[in-house]
Amino acid sequence: MTSDIISQHGNVSSLSQCGHACSGLSGCCSIFYNEATKHCLTAGSVNQHGLLSSPGYGHFTLRGEVIAEGVCFDKSIYIVGLTKEIWTDAQNICLNKGAKLVVIQNEQENEFIRSLSRDIGETVWIGGTDSTKEGSWTWTEPTDAMSFTDWGPNQPNNNYNNQDCLSLYMQYDFMWADENCLTTYKYICEKNLQ
Repeated sequence: MTSDIISQHGNVSSLSQCGHACSGLSGCCSIFYNEATKHCLTAGSVNQHGLLSSPGYGHFTLRGEVIAEGVCFDKSIYIVGLTKEIWTDAQNICLNKGAKLVVIQNEQENEFIRSLSRDIGETVWIGGTDSTKEGSWTWTEPTDAMSFTDWGPNQPNNNYNNQDCLSLYMQYDFMWADENCLTTYKYICEKNLQ
């Protein structure tokens, strides 16, 4: 696993003290803590190939919750759903994990999610929909404003009727596209760590 280690601290007396060290650092989204050595590492983006395999270290949220799966980036954990699901089933699976289909807030998060999608290698569902009102795109949570967009060419187009769910479309290099919600794709869940 590779990670962007932000800081290292020795002689940290507790997991909560390690989390506190991370909370004051820009870009820090998770911690690695070794109880035996009292060593604390704070990390920014973390993907699947690094410290998790280091003997003695646990991977935790800032609140001390164990991170058992997923990829960390900027205060969220992203969980890739490797089964193909219709949009509503993907959303329900995310909710059962204490997460939601990903809500993209800015260019940096969008590029991270596009990169993750390229690793998956096929179109994926994310958390946007215009099912309430055609052409009025929102995230699934009413409190999550869709202030950033990255639509692919001629998107959204609703060409095939009822394309009410948002995907990162492989043919557009994982730019946004509207799709029929009954199409099955892999998906990305987001669990906020704050």
